[in-house]
Amino acid sequence: ALVELGAHVIGVARSAEALEELSSELNSGREGGLSTEVIDLTKLSELSAWAEGLEGRYGPLSGVIHNAGVDDFQPSEAMSAGAIEAQVALNLTAPLLINRALLPPMLARDEGVLLHLSSVAGYFPTPFGAVYSGTKAGLWLYSEALAIEHAHTNLAFVTLHPSFVNGVGMHER
Repeated sequence: ALVELGAHVIGVARSAEALEELSSELNSGREGGLSTEVIDLTKLSELSAWAEGLEGRYGPLSGVIHNAGVDDFQPSEAMSAGAIEAQVALNLTAPLLINRALLPPMLARDEGVLLHLSSVAGYFPTPFGAVYSGTKAGLWLYSEALAIEHAHTNLAFVTLHPSFVNGVGMHER
C-alpha cells in the first residue's frame, strides 16, 4: 500500500527469491518503489552494522515498520532452548537493536515514526504461547517506554496489536 501511494519502501527478508518476486510486482510502472535488502534478522551480531548503514544507502528514513515475527505454539517447557532464543531474537531483540541504530538520526532530525507490530497475544496471554506472548508484550511496553522517553520530540512510536488470522501471514503454513 505504501508503494502504491508513491513511497519508497525498503523491504527486508531473509529470502532473496521472495523479495525479487515482491519487487517485480510492486515496482511495475510506479513512482517510489521497493528496494530490497536480504538479511536474517535473527543474526543479531550483524544487525547493528546493517541498520547503521541504511541511511547511507537510502538517505534519511522517515519511518520503520517492525513486522517480522515468529511463533511456536507449544508448552514452553517442551520448547528447545534454540526455539525460545529464536522467538526472542526475532520478535523482540531484533527491533530493539535496529531501533538503537536508527533512532539517533531520527532524533537529530526530530522526525520519524517507529511502528511495532505486536499482537493481541501481548496483552491477552495465549495458551501454549507463553514465549510468543512475552515477546509481544515486551515489544509493546518497549514502544510505550520510548514514547514516554521521547515525548518532547516530534517522533511517533506506534504499536499495532492485530489478532490471529488463519491462512495468511505467518499462519499460512
